[in-house]
Amino acid sequence: MKNYIYVKRKSEIYYIMEHNFFMFSIKDENIEIKITPVEFFNVEFSIRYVVMYKLTLVDTKNPLKNQESTIPYYISNGQTNKLRANMIYPFLCYSDWSNQGICPYYQDIEKKEYHKDKGTLLLKYTIGPNYSHTRLENLVIDHFITKDGIDEEDKRRKEYAQMDRESQHLSIGLPSVMPRLTNFLDFILCIVNENIINFNPAVDNIRCFRPLESRIDVDYIDMKKCKILPNTLTHEDDYRFVIITIFSRFANLILKNRFIDNIDMVKLTANPISKEDFNRYVNACNRDYMIKTDTSYANISLEFKKIFQQKIDYVAARTNRVDMTQEEIDMISLSQCMPIFRIKNPFFIYNDHLTSYKMDCSKSGEDEDDMVGLSRMD
Repeated sequence: MKNYIYVKRKSEIYYIMEHNFFMFSIKDENIEIKITPVEFFNVEFSIRYVVMYKLTLVDTKNPLKNQESTIPYYISNGQTNKLRANMIYPFLCYSDWSNQGICPYYQDIEKKEYHKDKGTLLLKYTIGPNYSHTRLENLVIDHFITKDGIDEEDKRRKEYAQMDRESQHLSIGLPSVMPRLTNFLDFILCIVNENIINFNPAVDNIRCFRPLESRIDVDYIDMKKCKILPNTLTHEDDYRFVIITIFSRFANLILKNRFIDNIDMVKLTANPISKEDFNRYVNACNRDYMIKTDTSYANISLEFKKIFQQKIDYVAARTNRVDMTQEEIDMISLSQCMPIFRIKNPFFIYNDHLTSYKMDCSKSGEDEDDMVGLSRMD
């Protein structure tokens, strides 16, 4: 049974998908953090599916530290990173010519004109790194290279080297999957999903984890749809297999050992919304709102990582290091990815990303006195 219904609007048929999202919490003696999906959007009926997650922190010892933040996460169609598993990633808003003033856009006049007729740019949060995601990345690479035994290792190294060269400094392709997940909370949200948790190598068709043929397939979150061609499995399919397998092991390890609590599924129906209305809804050009939201997002992420680290370090320290099972090996590996760190000033989490693109919230033709929101963040 397909998980969508049809709605007719202005003589056109649009999908309204239903989708399951995980909610969970984590707590220590004084602090409880809740991660809850609250809204699901079908942005402009074809661009992308977005879930809004509400992050709340309650400190029973010091209520003045209570805070919350609501962050949009898009469901990746895998067209850029070449891995389709309905993984979610945090982002800011949809930037293009028609949305200047409600989502940051290019400052430079020539760039404004050049990108006027280009596609929409999805602006992403830059937060962290607050754990050693490169350790996990190296784990994936090592498993890929050794997957078929020592006789195939040279061949695998060359295949990975080719993917790495084509990744444009880890910005696209399969090697870009891990570098996108620099915030540990977002990593957990990304891997705790049905397709990863329930992955069964003996049953699941790895071809279904390829991005679909069409970049604008509105049904891309239906994992029953698969890209069958080419019929033979490629080295990219092997890399997908390794990523999903390792992510699945970690996700099930986390659930089995109750490193997160109150785990439940929430089924949400995607509400159609225009790109402009969505950008207004997330309020990305309201400077004060975004600083408050980003600060809470960063602080909650930091506390989440601290509590998680305490839990896994406690169990890992009591693991028998002789003749370890795969689960025990994974426990140690994940624990070793949790170094102590000092997070950036949350104010700059948002601004750093915009600076790299040289964007702001001014509209075309406005002078500096009329600029609003993030244009004043300097």
